[in-house]
Order: sequence, then C-alpha cells, then structure tokens
Amino acid sequence: MDSTSSQDFSFSDAYQSTAMSSSVMTAMSLNDHGVDYHLCGNLTAAAKCYEGAIQMQCVTRTTVKSKRKHQSSNERQQLDMPEPLPESSICHDSSLIGMGRFVTPLKTNFHHVDECTNSYDAATAMMLYNLSLLKMSQSQFVLAKDLLEVALMDLNRNVDDDVDEETPLFARLRLMILTNLGMALYRLGRYDEAADRFEDASTLPVLLLQDAQQAQAQHEVYLGHSPRYANMLLRALFFSLLNCARALDAAGGHRSHEALGMVRDAGGLCETIGSCSENKGCGGGSSSGSAAPPSETECTDLLSGAAYVEAVIYHTRGKHEHAEASYRQCIERSSSRSSGPDHQQSSSTAALVAAAAYDGLGHSLFDRRQLSASVTPLRTSWSLRSSHLGEGHADSIDSLYALGRSLHDLEQMVDALAVYERTYRLQSQALGPGHVDSLRTACNVARIHRTCGNGAAALEACDTAIVGGRESLGGSHPFVLDMVATKGVVLHEMGRTEEASKVLMDVVQWTTDASGSSNPAVFKDHLAKCFGGRCLLAEGTPGAAAA
Repeated sequence: MDSTSSQDFSFSDAYQSTAMSSSVMTAMSLNDHGVDYHLCGNLTAAAKCYEGAIQMQCVTRTTVKSKRKHQSSNERQQLDMPEPLPESSICHDSSLIGMGRFVTPLKTNFHHVDECTNSYDAATAMMLYNLSLLKMSQSQFVLAKDLLEVALMDLNRNVDDDVDEETPLFARLRLMILTNLGMALYRLGRYDEAADRFEDASTLPVLLLQDAQQAQAQHEVYLGHSPRYANMLLRALFFSLLNCARALDAAGGHRSHEALGMVRDAGGLCETIGSCSENKGCGGGSSSGSAAPPSETECTDLLSGAAYVEAVIYHTRGKHEHAEASYRQCIERSSSRSSGPDHQQSSSTAALVAAAAYDGLGHSLFDRRQLSASVTPLRTSWSLRSSHLGEGHADSIDSLYALGRSLHDLEQMVDALAVYERTYRLQSQALGPGHVDSLRTACNVARIHRTCGNGAAALEACDTAIVGGRESLGGSHPFVLDMVATKGVVLHEMGRTEEASKVLMDVVQWTTDASGSSNPAVFKDHLAKCFGGRCLLAEGTPGAAAA
C-alpha cells in the first residue's frame, strides 16, 4: 500500500470512529433525556426517547463491536445503583407483599468517547431496562420480559467476547435486570422461571460486596466505601430471597420446601441492614442533615414482609396454627411501624401490609371453622383496605365478601345479607354483573332470602344470577343450571307448584341437551327436595363456595 492510500485509510478509519462515537454519545444523551421525562411523569415522551436511543444503538452495533476494548477500572464509578423497592408499595397488590424490584431509571453518565465504546453493551442494557420499567408500570409484562431478556443478552455478549471477569458495572446491571425479569415472569404466572431468575440474582450482592471490600483494601476511590451502597446490596439480597421464596411456593413442586429456608435467611439479614442504615447518611458521609432511617424502623418494614411471606407459605401448606402465629407477628410489626415517628410517610404501606395479614388470619381461622374468631380480623382487613385503597379495589371487595361468608356460616343472616348486597354492588361495578364472583355473591343473596322466608326477594336474586350467568357463561353452564333449579325450589316453597315444575323440567331439558343423558344425577337431589318440600342447597354448590 502506498503512502497516499495509507493516509486515506487512516483518515477513513478515524472518520468512521469519530462518527460512531458521536452516534453513541447522541444515543446516550437521548436516553438521559428520557430519564428526566420519566422522573417527571411524562411517560410518553420518555418512551420515545428510550426507543430512539435503542434504535441508534442498533444501527451502530456492528461498528462498536469491532472497536470494543477491555473494561477499565474506572467503570467502578459509572453506575450509582438505586435501592430496590417493595413491589406492593408500587402497585398496591397484596399478593406481592414481601417482594421487591428496581423502579428507578438509569442515566448512562458516560462523559468520554473511550468509556462509551468500552461500555456500549452496558449502555444498551440500561436503555432496554429503562423502557422495560415503563412497560412494567403499564402492566405490559410480556413486553417487559422481552426487553429484559434482550438486555441480559447484551451483558452476556460482553462477558463472553471481551472480558474474563465481569466488572462491577456489569454485575450491578445484571442484578437489576435479573430481579425485574424475575418479577415480570412472576406476574405472568411463570413461577418456576421466575424462581430461577431470582435465585441467579441472589448470588450477585455478595460478589459485589466482596469486590467493594477488595477495592477498599486497595485504597481505590469507590462508592463501595459508602454504608448506603452496602445497605442497598443487602436489601437487594433480602428481596431476592423473598422473591424466590414466593415464586417457589407459588410453583409448588419438589423445590417448594426451600421457600421457608429462604424466608429465614432473609430475616437474618435485617440486623445487618439496620446496622448499615444507622451508621451513616445516604451518601456515606456525616450522619447530620439527611440521615438514613434508623435501624429499628427499616428492619420493622422488612421483617413485616418476611413474616407475611412465611405466613402465606405455612397457610398454603395447611399449617394453620403456624400461619396464624406469623400473621399475628406481621400485624404487630406493621402496627408499630405505622405509629412510629415517621408514620405519615409509612402509615399507608404499613396499613396495607397489616390489612393483608388480618385477611390471611381471618381466612385461616375460617378454614379451621373458627367462625366467630374469624369475623374481627376480616372486618378489620376490609376497614383498612377500603380506607386506603377505596371500596372498589379488588382487595377491599375480597375482604368484604369473606366477611359476609363468615357471617353467613355463623347464621347471622341480617348482617350477612347486608354485606353480600354491598359486595354484589361493588363487584357489579368493578367486574360486571356476569362475572363469576358477582354471580356467586348473587347466589348467596338468594340463599339468605330463602332461608329467611323472603321468597320474592330470593326469586329476584335468582333471576339476577341467571340472567348474568347466561350472558357470560351460557345457559348450560352448571352454575346457571343450579341457580335455575334453586329458583324452582323457591317457587315450590311459595306454593307456585306449576311454575316450579316447569322451571325444573327446563333444567332437565338443558342438561339433556348439554350432556346427552336425561336427568343427570347432579339434579336428582334438586328435584327430590323440591317435590318433597325440603331444603335445597347443600354446601357443595357454587353459592356455598368458601370465602
């Protein structure tokens, strides 16, 4: 190659490198603008910025791959990792109490071209992670999962292609991505896969703490010196363990026995977390000014979540006395938390944890047929939930129905009827009158009216359930047929024998059309009891479903 062609080649290479670096810097700047929009609540603008940044990264991917260098030690300072937050405080879903994930979007914070090219995959992973946060907040869990899986692939490609050992920057990103990927899978009901991701995440905080200790021993300038950083890693480990425990318990199978051990391991971290919290303030400096919360306060929050998860696991396994002890422990801790010195900030979250524990306690007592004892915790749960979430929230409605069912079984018919009617109104508004939950409540309203001798009101409730059931489930659905048969029995008891006979023969015709066999056994009891003048619904019917 002559000197002229050599100069042309060098100029072309330099030009290409400069253009590539400029494109990468532009993408990162666009991502950081998206973070600003995100934090201000302008999610539409944030999404456009994130998507634009990701598109630019894809265009420059081939060029960057040929320009990568090994990661430098300066990357230790390139990601100030946020703390994970309790999932139930984000979406107010009691089924997620004790679980946690990362919710804060990340700025790239790269200021030099070399850093950009060396950390290209990390920057792309951050952008994908940021966009996944928006999808999670919009309950688009499939999209969030897909984005996080691609982000994980970017991190894996860097480790596989360029370095022998993962740097702290990549390990922190991997921890955040694995945690949120596990949560997305959990919300999709893919519990085994979620448990695997949470378990992978649980290995990283320890490695990062070890790295921080090594950096400190070598007198490196490193945010690992900060008690806040250590506290954050311990919290991440705590949530990873509880997340995995809940996923394993939900999945069942041969690994479900590991769940309780993980809960206990998480509980054992609380003292250490509290120690880190009370040592120094948020930046690891003086404790004056903006100090971290005192250890007792923070530990109470975490221990309340751990106690609730433990109770749920025991409850799932039918160990009711152990479950009730853990529910009561959760209630005690949450109550003390909400009355603490910063109760205005924490009372809502603490109250919702306590409400879930009261609800679980009431259900466990009901399961053991301790009906009188179940009423107070169920009523307390409904009161807390309706106050903090509103009457129409799904959790509030569930607690109200459970209270009605307990009163029903205690044969406190007047109170049970009032609760059922209120529940049905709320369910119809939130779910629609044809939803199975609404129909179940209407069926119980009919049962109480019939028991109390209010035939006309019982017929009205039956008709409500039948109309709604036929529209949503179809005329041959067992629930609908059962309610039609119930209507026949009520008519018979009111002395309207001809109408009763016609209704019950219609039931036989429906079942013949649906099953191909006349007068199936499931309705023989209805016919016999009707024409024998006896009581109708046995405990096994849909209207008698357990709370």
